[in-house]
Amino acid sequence: MKTLIINFILMVLSISCTSVSLGNERNIENADYPLGIKNIIVVVENGNRASKAIIEFHHNIKNKGLSRETFHVEGYEVTRIYANNEMDESSEGKDGNYIIIELNKNIGAPFTKNSKLKIIQKGLITVSNGERYKVLDKVLLNNGVIFK
Repeated sequence: MKTLIINFILMVLSISCTSVSLGNERNIENADYPLGIKNIIVVVENGNRASKAIIEFHHNIKNKGLSRETFHVEGYEVTRIYANNEMDESSEGKDGNYIIIELNKNIGAPFTKNSKLKIIQKGLITVSNGERYKVLDKVLLNNGVIFK
C-alpha cells in the first residue's frame, strides 16, 4: 500500500512538471504589471496630440508576438505596436522592457499635462523566457506626459 501511494505521488509530480516545462506558458502575476505608462506628445497644427504611449515592464518583452491588436487606445487609432530596449521609437522593434504603442497624430482630442490615455490590453504579451502576461480586465492609465 505504501508503495502504491508513493508511485501515485511520483506520477502526479511528473505530470505537473511535464506540463510546466512543455511551453513555459504560465501567466506572470500581474501584481508587478505594468511598471509605468508614459505618453509622448507631439505638437501638430491643430494642437497637442498624443503620438505614442510607452509601457515599461519588469521583464524583457518578445517583439515577435506583438501586433496592432495587442492594445486598444480609446479615442485613437493605433498605427504600430512593438517592443524596444529603450523608451524611444525604432524603425524595427526588438525585444526589450518597453512596449511602444504608436498612435495616429491626427486623431484624438488635444492633450494637456492632466489628460489620461485609456489603454486596454487585448492580447497576450510574451516575455523572453516564454512566460506570458495575461490579458488584464482593467483600463490602464498613463502616469506621466512628455511634451516634445
